[in-house]
Amino acid sequence: MPWVCWDAPGACSERSPLKLLSSDVPSLLFSLALILQGDMDPKTPLAGAQAHLRVLPAAAGVKLFTVKGGPHFLLFTAPDCFKAAVSAFVQQRRAPRAACSI
Repeated sequence: MPWVCWDAPGACSERSPLKLLSSDVPSLLFSLALILQGDMDPKTPLAGAQAHLRVLPAAAGVKLFTVKGGPHFLLFTAPDCFKAAVSAFVQQRRAPRAACSI
């Protein structure tokens, strides 16, 4: 379930995934998920990703992978970190580390 913005002052708050989630969301829906987030992203702040992670069911296998120094759109701005995280997640069903640096 990709999206383009977290809750941030003046940034896409009506489309925020935090508005779509509640405590009654089945854990099965999020049985395995990876959140990729750059810590220098001005459009989707790291705090939004962290808040989203706290809303997801505790039993779910949700991992936050932070790219240190990563701006927006990590596929193009941090391709090595993106590839490492996504490849490990798809092939091994886990994120390789909690963070990567560019």
